[in-house]
Amino acid sequence: MLRSSTALCLWLAFLNVCGQSDPCKPPVRPVISKSCNQDTIKDKPKKIHFKRESHRDFQFNGLSFKSFSDSPQPISFQINSVLKERFYLRKKHHELAFEVFDESSFSLIVDSLAQWERDALRISLESKTGKTDAQIQLSGGTSLESNKFNKYKSSLDSSGQIQKLKESAFLAPGILRLQSGVSLRINDQNELELGLAAAKITWIRLKSLYDNLNTEEIQGVKRGLPFLFEGGISMKSNFTSSPNKKFIWEQTCRIFYPIQRERTTEMEMLNKLSVDLNDGLKTSLVSRYSYNENRWPPSRWDTELRIGFEFKN
Repeated sequence: MLRSSTALCLWLAFLNVCGQSDPCKPPVRPVISKSCNQDTIKDKPKKIHFKRESHRDFQFNGLSFKSFSDSPQPISFQINSVLKERFYLRKKHHELAFEVFDESSFSLIVDSLAQWERDALRISLESKTGKTDAQIQLSGGTSLESNKFNKYKSSLDSSGQIQKLKESAFLAPGILRLQSGVSLRINDQNELELGLAAAKITWIRLKSLYDNLNTEEIQGVKRGLPFLFEGGISMKSNFTSSPNKKFIWEQTCRIFYPIQRERTTEMEMLNKLSVDLNDGLKTSLVSRYSYNENRWPPSRWDTELRIGFEFKN
């Protein structure tokens, strides 16, 4: 009896040393804890956030005034359309944005021909690096600009007949912009981007435009050259202020300053004051100033009073 008790005590001591106190229980296996939020894992996977912003604005313009001499009558009927689709991909310290912007304005003038007042298409890709809550981030991007439709001018041929000559078309001219610099973000609606290294590439897809316009240079691109390259610095700003729910003031500004002296500076600034009449219906006072030495006169501005519908989501 003493021997069996001694043997049992030795067996239990051996099991305790090995980590098994009860011979009847199965061996204990290590358990790896799992959590839905993976707080116990040191290297958490980086989450990717996707966001989409859509803006659709359709307005009718009954009063417009333009500063340049070949402008139409001050009172005209216009249909204005602004479409904007923007997609975001955000990580911890990175943001990638893809945007499609389209603005079209079709004018019907008394005792004159209908014509396109504005026809602008811009496709851009932007990248930013830095903390999401930081005010200063590294930024870079590219954009492609062109009109969508053909634009014609009327002239008399040798027989006295009116003929329509094409003066612009899709990618004629086409502009590719590249920039790299810093972005100053005040909040989600106010931002300033400085392109410390910027470039502008302009080309004319249709070479027949030189003969139609009877010129040797279009948008700085001389006849016979495939494209025009310009290096410089750029600036882009977007500011929005809303003193109350009814009034919204928006300002956008784009500037490109070339390094070469023989190249030209260009600038476009848009101010828009909108008043929401009810859900979806609003009226806007739009003032646009642009400067480009490749045209005459280089400085132009126009003001328009619009009323129409706006859709956001």
